[in-house]
Amino acid sequence: FLKFGIDWMGVHGCTPDLAVGVVVLLAAAIICKLSREPFRLALPLLGFVLASGYYVKSVMFPLSLLCLALLFLFPPSPSVPRISVLLAMLTFAVACAPLITAQSRLAGHFTFSEIGGLAYAWYTNGIKGVHRGGPVDPRAHLVHPPRRLTETPLTLEFATPVQATYPIWYNPVYWSQGIRPSFNLKQQIASTKITLLTYGQMAMEISVLIAAAIVLLAANSEGIWPLDRRSFWIVAWPLSALALYSLVHVEWRFFGAFMIVMWMGILSAGLRSTRIVSRGAIVALIGLTLLLPTTFRLVLASGRTLSNLVHPVPTIDILTARALKNAGLRDGDGIAVIGETFEPYYAWIAKVNVVAQVPDQDELWRLSAADFNAWLATVARSGAKALVAMDRPAYANRVQWQDIPASSEHSSTIGGSAPHQFSIYVLK
Repeated sequence: FLKFGIDWMGVHGCTPDLAVGVVVLLAAAIICKLSREPFRLALPLLGFVLASGYYVKSVMFPLSLLCLALLFLFPPSPSVPRISVLLAMLTFAVACAPLITAQSRLAGHFTFSEIGGLAYAWYTNGIKGVHRGGPVDPRAHLVHPPRRLTETPLTLEFATPVQATYPIWYNPVYWSQGIRPSFNLKQQIASTKITLLTYGQMAMEISVLIAAAIVLLAANSEGIWPLDRRSFWIVAWPLSALALYSLVHVEWRFFGAFMIVMWMGILSAGLRSTRIVSRGAIVALIGLTLLLPTTFRLVLASGRTLSNLVHPVPTIDILTARALKNAGLRDGDGIAVIGETFEPYYAWIAKVNVVAQVPDQDELWRLSAADFNAWLATVARSGAKALVAMDRPAYANRVQWQDIPASSEHSSTIGGSAPHQFSIYVLK
């Protein structure tokens, strides 16, 4: 649990995968309870829990259906008839219906989510979307493209109709409408190669678990495979998640909870049926090998957290948000961002909205003084009250920038270890 929960899912990123992990583990707990002591409300509760995962992340809709299908084909207990699994499916469908209805109305056709097709177009077809504020891909025939304030430098404006901290990413389906995914065998093979390389890295990370499973299977006293049909879901459901994600895009954080379920099931079944007497030694060896690196990182992170509690060190996002507020920006004001951004937490903290963006900041810094001043006037007319730039080069000093001191704390916006510097300029 610690290995996959901390190292794979992580607790530092603001992603829905932590909530998805809770749903997966809750669902697994209910199914395990069903296999031992079935209770009346277990299956409706399972359907509701799986549906809550769909509300968190749309990929949980097909993954939940796969889970329920596995339980229907391989019931977890003789006392759980297949017809009762249909009750869980019905509960799941009823609980999902409001979100499916809302999604279908927005899309103009029946759908449980549009983001899966977009992800396929982005990662497999290689069509660059506008969700990171970059230039529009010529293959994308967008219905609602961001408006272009200037061509040199390319300056995108998206203040309306979506009003949010970062409208482009708050509703990528709206801004990307018109992008159509298409199956291309060469592109699919190339995309799958990338995901398989990632899976190979994951396998190397948990090689001790794989080795332990092989040893336990070799010493199995009850046959080749210690998991019976009733426990088939423990392996099949996580593997289904790996297979589904492999078609598009994979990240380690997607699989933390699934790996907890799968490996706890495999190892517990293997330990129960092995002929090896010293089961405790095997468990201790696995635990030490897996947890030593994780424990070291956990101790460092805990020490850092305690230090921050005693001597708080604000992140660069907090410092930038304070600077924006001190500069006179009010809640709901617009700002323009120079350079690519994905998670502008400083804007959320300051309660301002990113309404314009220059994807290529180098293009901006190359402008002459006259052109730069004309660009400033154009951006000011768009409703932006201030500019925010990250890692502004020293020669980009045509206006009086306010540099935010680099924090030793990691920026929430950038996932690297090196500190970044933000600079703001209030438009006249």
